[in-house]
Amino acid sequence: MQRKVSENSSLMDCDWIPNLLLATNNFNGQTLIEWNAVESRTDFGFMSSIYVAQMITSDGEIEYRHDLIIKVMKGSEEFRQYSQSYVQFQNEIFFYDKLFPHFHAYLLNKASVINLNHWLPKTYLSIRQIDETVLVQENIQKIGFDVEQTLYLTEDHLNLMIECLAQFHAVSLAQKIENEKEFLHLLDDIQPLCFEQPNCLPSLYDVLHEISTTRLFDFVFGHGGHDDKFLQDMHRLKEVIGDKPVKLLDRFREIDDFAVIVHGDYHRNNVLFKKVNNNCVADMKMIDFQQIRYGSPCLDLSFFMYLNVSADLRDSSWDKMLQKYHQQLVKHVAGILHISTNDPTLTCYSYDKFLQHYRRYFLYGALISASFTPWLLTNKSETEKVVSLFQTDMFDQKYRQFALVVGGEAANKRVLDNMIHASRQGYMEMLYDC
Repeated sequence: MQRKVSENSSLMDCDWIPNLLLATNNFNGQTLIEWNAVESRTDFGFMSSIYVAQMITSDGEIEYRHDLIIKVMKGSEEFRQYSQSYVQFQNEIFFYDKLFPHFHAYLLNKASVINLNHWLPKTYLSIRQIDETVLVQENIQKIGFDVEQTLYLTEDHLNLMIECLAQFHAVSLAQKIENEKEFLHLLDDIQPLCFEQPNCLPSLYDVLHEISTTRLFDFVFGHGGHDDKFLQDMHRLKEVIGDKPVKLLDRFREIDDFAVIVHGDYHRNNVLFKKVNNNCVADMKMIDFQQIRYGSPCLDLSFFMYLNVSADLRDSSWDKMLQKYHQQLVKHVAGILHISTNDPTLTCYSYDKFLQHYRRYFLYGALISASFTPWLLTNKSETEKVVSLFQTDMFDQKYRQFALVVGGEAANKRVLDNMIHASRQGYMEMLYDC
């Protein structure tokens, strides 16, 4: 057997990953011929190390090539604690190892037309070994899928994301409607991922959102021309946030009838698109389920809509996108349960009820995207620099000073524009109930 590994990776320095793979049902007694794994220099992860692997196996007559992606935790022990990596990666392994198979079996039992396998890369291995986790999936870049390079997506991209998200949310909502006690028991193994750490230690979220809100308020109050209602909302936002932005973010974790299992980090970087014929978007798949939690579907919906919808498309199609999501959600829940969309069971999920719900939660997306928009409006070298500074010491002034200016004026204007939109839509009204 031949083996090539990254020089700085002890996890890749042994044969235990291919041996574990061979023990799964994916390989049916095949033997290992060759294993190559190298750390990716293009798909660098914020909290993970990504390896590109090729595995060649044989059944004694035919050799098979398997193109794989391996994802492991990165960072020092201190970084992992501050970033809540142990919670996030444990939850991701739970999703692939337990939750997704449960969803799949549930849909088969209900004879549903939804095929969640369609929305995810094939998973070969998802394990936790003491404090380390290993996720091995098909490298779907080899079959034409890739991350979209532009921050603002086309209507075709967004429609696919909405359809995928509606189906994903519909599965847990249908289960909850049918048997809430059994569904809630399923949630027991999802580790709580709070923005404010239970032990009150500073965390990744404290750092990110203190910087993003400082930057936002400096830009808003340093420039004139804003209408009175917007300024009133921004002063109220600043008052509610105080010196702890994460306290407000945790308020969006409140549960009501619409609560589902959410992806938690649903945006352009965590979906891969496939294009055909003149660059037309034909398909997509979701990745990175580290931040799954039980909460409002708007945690997913508002994040990618504020991060990845251009101002022009937002002004022309915002309501249409919300309507499309709701229509698809109700249609798929009804389909899973084999009832009409007009069934009394679904009365509390009407569009009017949904409008009341999302107005309480959509400010979340504007606030979360304010932390990531500057990073995504930089060039690759600046992105690598800010990630490196963050991972070296997120509390160091070098990181803070760079993060306050990265992305420049374009990032400041985009974040401001999102906040103005949130104010005009009435999403800031919830601040007056805090």
